[in-house]
Amino acid sequence: MPDGDPVPSTEVVLRRVWSDHYNREKGTLFGKAFANDQEEPDRHSVSLASITTAEQLLALSGEPERFVVVSLKVEAYLEMGQEIYLSPTDSDPGHCEVIGAKTARVKDYLRRQATVVSS
Repeated sequence: MPDGDPVPSTEVVLRRVWSDHYNREKGTLFGKAFANDQEEPDRHSVSLASITTAEQLLALSGEPERFVVVSLKVEAYLEMGQEIYLSPTDSDPGHCEVIGAKTARVKDYLRRQATVVSS
């Protein structure tokens, strides 16, 4: 378990995903947008929308044209058995870790709950 506090279900988070995980013509995300990080196979990162903006999240990438940002209610993650903890970094004070297996069912559910906010 991370050192940070759990994120309340009422919060909204942002996730930066590769633009090739988003079909611009159809306006749909692919489930792989919610896969766990390769470096840490049991988790992926999000940022609290109340602290970090979509524009800031894109700028942190260094290559904003290669990403889209999606928003999602924390409640959606919790409904799928995921845990979310605040884990601020120097560059992103709203950084959080989402911990849990991202099965095909989980990724599909999250993709359907997400809204693209910056593309």
